[in-house]
Amino acid sequence: MPDIGVNIQILIYSYIDSDEFPLHLWERIKVRGQNLRDHTRIVNSAKYLRQQQTDAEKKLWYFLQNKNLDGLKFRRQQPIGYYIVDFVCFERKLIIELDGSQHHSTSIKNRDNRRTSWLEGEGFVVIRFWDNEILENVQGVLTVIREMTKIRHPHLTSPIQGEETRFKAKG
Repeated sequence: MPDIGVNIQILIYSYIDSDEFPLHLWERIKVRGQNLRDHTRIVNSAKYLRQQQTDAEKKLWYFLQNKNLDGLKFRRQQPIGYYIVDFVCFERKLIIELDGSQHHSTSIKNRDNRRTSWLEGEGFVVIRFWDNEILENVQGVLTVIREMTKIRHPHLTSPIQGEETRFKAKG
């Protein structure tokens, strides 16, 4: 039996690409809590960014891919909410952002601060490195990342119902 979900997804995306799709329906179709228009735009942007990596991203990805760093799985150019992060390890709730020279401007710094605040509110820890740090001292950067992955960051979400007792102190 064919996977109906995949066929519906193909049908929706092909219809969306046509000019016949009524714009007011974008707001009604939800994918992972986002309207379909935003979700599609973000996913397509992430795919594009994966194809257009900077030299620093390529170099760091070489060390993070295929669980090369302490057996942890990292993803690159991963959509989280309305943002696309450079690298993320969901297991450790750790986000790694690489900043180029454009991040010196005040407006970009402000945008980065808002983005970091939102991601931290979702329970992630965000660490930032300048591109030149990756290119000139990748081993030092990897040491910092390793140290950050060893820290157990508390989850901001409640434990699964029925598992609360696992987290209570014995006594």
